[in-house]
Amino acid sequence: MKRIFNFIYDVKLERFVATWCTLLMIGIMFMNVVLRFGFSFAFNWGDEIVRYLNLYAAFFAISAAYKYSGHIAIDTVVEKLIPMKLKKFFRLGSEIVSLLFCLFCLWFGVVLTLKLMATGQDSPGMGIPMFLIYMVVPIGMILSSIQIVIRIFYDKSYLEAKGFIA
Repeated sequence: MKRIFNFIYDVKLERFVATWCTLLMIGIMFMNVVLRFGFSFAFNWGDEIVRYLNLYAAFFAISAAYKYSGHIAIDTVVEKLIPMKLKKFFRLGSEIVSLLFCLFCLWFGVVLTLKLMATGQDSPGMGIPMFLIYMVVPIGMILSSIQIVIRIFYDKSYLEAKGFIA
């Protein structure tokens, strides 16, 4: 099990996908703006693909933020008001609530994806099956859940302060 955790922890898949989706978004938008204002022409699929790339970048970035402790945390209450012996339990509780939220979103993402598969809906401009677009919700939540489980059982990051400066 430790070997699996090490592999997941070392692979930077989430950051890679989020970065490339963002770079592609920038490139496509730049190309469309230049074409629109320079040549009075623009690709009709440009805006649509940028929206979909934005979704993929966002959901992969959510998981990457869990991996690199990049999510915003309001820990003043825990670090200033809670006794030292109870702080780790509050931090662990925060991780568990985050995991439950990700599992909740995973469940509804799977339900949404299955409904879109059943209806056979396609995107208006490019004709991509919509379930492929919305499948990023369960994928992102699975990756986020894995990162939270790694933080709880492997890193045990809840045992120490999360960057609070007194």
